[in-house]
Amino acid sequence: MRSSAMTVGSRPKAIVSNCVFMRLPEMGGMNAHGVATREQALRKELEKFGDIAAVRECKEDDVVQVTFYDARCAASVLSMYNGDNCYYGPQDGCRTLVLDKQRLAHVDISQASDISIRQDGKFSVEFFDTRTAAQAASASTGSLQGEALTEGSEGDDGTSQSGRSSGAAEEAAQDSTNKASVAAPRKVFNMQ
Repeated sequence: MRSSAMTVGSRPKAIVSNCVFMRLPEMGGMNAHGVATREQALRKELEKFGDIAAVRECKEDDVVQVTFYDARCAASVLSMYNGDNCYYGPQDGCRTLVLDKQRLAHVDISQASDISIRQDGKFSVEFFDTRTAAQAASASTGSLQGEALTEGSEGDDGTSQSGRSSGAAEEAAQDSTNKASVAAPRKVFNMQ
């Protein structure tokens, strides 16, 4: 079931990220093990929305970053817990492929959330799920031996910025304890 229709040429704005920040509920008399217990309880509660890739403690007290593999799961959590206690974080992991027409033919786009044609003539294919994007990246390179698959980020102008380390993206995500209303660059697989 798709929560967002696939479009050609424009990006749907409904699904921003696969990551949400959540404030843990208050529990009196917490000791050092209390935060871990609350994180485990939160993980168990949120697993009903879908597979969780990671739960990370943030610098801000009582806030955790919850990353789902599928961005639709994060959207469901946000709609259920919307408000001061839950908000989008930056995208964690890669959901977007940049492909030329030949490589696009090798990719199953049935689980794509968005397909757009870039100014350079390549296709930007965004998936809901980071695992699906990784499988599609693998499939697109399977018959094209010798071509390098690089991971980069995509700027606001839609151009690929290869070479940005995933560590920098993770660092930016961890430093983002505010409400992340500014969109972070999206990570993309760029076929070069």
